[in-house]
Amino acid sequence: MSSTRRDFIGQVGLTSLYFGLGASFSKDFFLHSASALPRSTPAAQGVDASRILSFIHAIHQSKHEFHSFMLLRHGQVVAEGWWAPYAPDLRHTLYSMSKSFASTAVGFAVMEGKLKVSDPVVKFFPEDLPATISPELAKLTVKDLLTMSVGHEVDTSQAMRTEENWVKAFLAFPFKHQPGTQFLYNSGATYMCSAIVQKVTGQKIVDYLKPRLFDPLQIEGMDWETCPKGINVGGWGTQGQNRRPGQIRATFFAKRTMERQTDRIPGMGPRSDQLQHPATRT
Repeated sequence: MSSTRRDFIGQVGLTSLYFGLGASFSKDFFLHSASALPRSTPAAQGVDASRILSFIHAIHQSKHEFHSFMLLRHGQVVAEGWWAPYAPDLRHTLYSMSKSFASTAVGFAVMEGKLKVSDPVVKFFPEDLPATISPELAKLTVKDLLTMSVGHEVDTSQAMRTEENWVKAFLAFPFKHQPGTQFLYNSGATYMCSAIVQKVTGQKIVDYLKPRLFDPLQIEGMDWETCPKGINVGGWGTQGQNRRPGQIRATFFAKRTMERQTDRIPGMGPRSDQLQHPATRT
């Protein structure tokens, strides 16, 4: 990626808000959050600016195409920029950042008492269940979807997208492992999170999150792809300004930092990085 083709428009020394969170967060927390991320200089936050510039130079020399870059330190944005033709206010495809939004929607629904992460998935879709419910499917919980420890051998999303009813296709997919024991990156699992939230709230998650997350953080114009049944696809398909996810990441990073005294997120069981990877199974 040459500098003649890509014009980096950021400045080293620009900024993200550090949110202090307790054991849980609420809608009120987001409503009281500042709308803009605070800016600082690298030196003020203990960062060597020359190292940042070296990183930018390495990007130019690499074969990787970057659209934007933001570096946060101590809750302050110390460097950010966009490569032309991209810019801060342009809508951008956010790909798997969508998964963070979908998981956040589940979190809000849990806080509002609409579901529990221990709920079996089958309870939400009695009309879409296969004729024979396997023991693995019966055990599958919302937590397993969130941690991508469903028990499938492959990502289900490609097979699901060939069907009219994605929920039914997911529920019919064969299991290789017991739910909750093996991590496998599975965008279909995040789609099911979206379907469950829509089932219990009566809203697409893009609409459900608007007053709870997007509006308080001034994330405007969010679009989300839907399946043939009108459910936001969950694991991908969002479009919005790509500077705002940094603010969300800062929020959850602060919360996770406060929980590091324990190995578990309350109510969530083991983290996905504590689950056995299929490739390492003995």
